[in-house]
Amino acid sequence: MSVFFFFFFVRLYKLLKVIDLNQSKNKKKIMEQNNEPIFSVIPKKSTITDDDRKRLLNIFKRMNTNNLWSKVENFNDFHAERFKTGNVNDICWCKLSDEFCQQKRSEGYKDQDFIGIVVKFYTEFDWFKVNSIERAVINTIISSKGFSPKLLFIDDKCQVDEYIEGRHYNYDDDCDENTVRKLAKELAQFHSINPVPISRFGFDQWIAMEDDKESDFYKILCVEKLHLKMIEQNPEFKAKYYDIIASMDMEKDNELLKKTVKKIGTQLILSHNDFNRQNRLIQFDKNGNKRIYFIDLDFTNYYYRGLDLGRYFSNYRHHDDMFGNEGFPDDNEMDLFLNEYRMELSKSQSSEWLNDPKNSLEHFRDESKIFTLKAYSIDAGFAVMMFVQNPTTDKFLIIAKNRYEGFLQLKKRFTDDGTIPRILAE
Repeated sequence: MSVFFFFFFVRLYKLLKVIDLNQSKNKKKIMEQNNEPIFSVIPKKSTITDDDRKRLLNIFKRMNTNNLWSKVENFNDFHAERFKTGNVNDICWCKLSDEFCQQKRSEGYKDQDFIGIVVKFYTEFDWFKVNSIERAVINTIISSKGFSPKLLFIDDKCQVDEYIEGRHYNYDDDCDENTVRKLAKELAQFHSINPVPISRFGFDQWIAMEDDKESDFYKILCVEKLHLKMIEQNPEFKAKYYDIIASMDMEKDNELLKKTVKKIGTQLILSHNDFNRQNRLIQFDKNGNKRIYFIDLDFTNYYYRGLDLGRYFSNYRHHDDMFGNEGFPDDNEMDLFLNEYRMELSKSQSSEWLNDPKNSLEHFRDESKIFTLKAYSIDAGFAVMMFVQNPTTDKFLIIAKNRYEGFLQLKKRFTDDGTIPRILAE
């Protein structure tokens, strides 16, 4: 499941609790009662202020004294910029000034000491109740094993990582067989990390959120259907989107997905839980070889192994990095990734693991297909909810339409090819 989906849904129903749907007669009134932008939870700033620099200096002073950044003492010693990406956390990129570097080189520091860093301030709106100790444990273990950039500092307020010069995973990477195999192998190794000394609270939290039918967001989107009332107020939106959005049955779709996931019996592993392209970094060495890093581990926890697989295939060879409806691979195309993933995962298992039907290639395809359906369904619901927060634009209606049409197409395809009937019959 997408972590941002639940972040926005939790935020949504807190904002909309005061709305009396029975009293909402027109779009204007709805908008007046619901005019706080969803991103107001984390005010997005594009510049670095002196207050920001003071906050950064305070972090540098708390870093390990062996790290050169702990020697930074004033504003002139470093330069900072904000990342434009990041929906929840406030993220800054920092580099040492030329003057500071020149001074420290004269004191004997080496080239490898002059690294850039990324400082991520965690949101104060802790909707998921992330355990800061467990987050530190997870980030430390994953970084020490080389799956993520080097972790330099972490506490309950922020974390500091070494800056990696690279780019996000994209369409071209999916078209490169060597990169696909590399990603599959690395994800399998990531999923094989064990043991990680954390509680089961994170897993229980995800399950509870999926099953919660008492929440206000469930009542608004599944019972009262506020989004449809808002679409009806705009003739253009109604003509383009009403029929497909009105056909969405989130409760029925969720029940089907719950049944199929339960029937599959997918293995619990250390899951990234937000395995979208923006959280995969590609770095090139001097010979042009790729290295893949996983970032944004805030919601990494034990969960079903199919979740990361489904999120990967939900954008496989899409030009749109997140919310497109650009097709789904055939079984042979899936096998390029899944064969590599399965064989790498088997290395950390018993000798009988590959003989278990639940670890067959067909089973991995089934898991990937069902969790891809789940990704499409979640994204469609996310977009509908975002439209409720931004009803003057059809940006999110386009996303909802694309992803739900994709969901329906894939559900039919996986029914016709026997995948869903076979799973439900087991």
